[in-house]
Amino acid sequence: MSRPTVVIASQATICLLVICAWAAPQPAYHVAPPGDDASPGTREKPFQTVQKALLSVAERGGSISIAPGVFDLEGFSTTLQGPVTIEGAGAERTVLKNPWTIAFTSGL
Repeated sequence: MSRPTVVIASQATICLLVICAWAAPQPAYHVAPPGDDASPGTREKPFQTVQKALLSVAERGGSISIAPGVFDLEGFSTTLQGPVTIEGAGAERTVLKNPWTIAFTSGL
């Protein structure tokens, strides 16, 4: 009788691990002109370029908050494999310029 109890406990543990992994919060990164791409991309120590933030969320997904400024994306492209939210400070305040490509994989 103890064997079925072990199997049930194992299944419950696996379900709990799956739920915890699914519910894990996505990383949030910040970009501002006075930032530094060697920084962690936090609100207090933002990245300097949108490119660094996009590369940081490319695999797992996450959110990017872009401060007012003009950000040049010339020659940059990446593929985003996870859900990504990009938020600027407004159409007149946050400007992304020059051609660029971001390819989205299915399931986003």
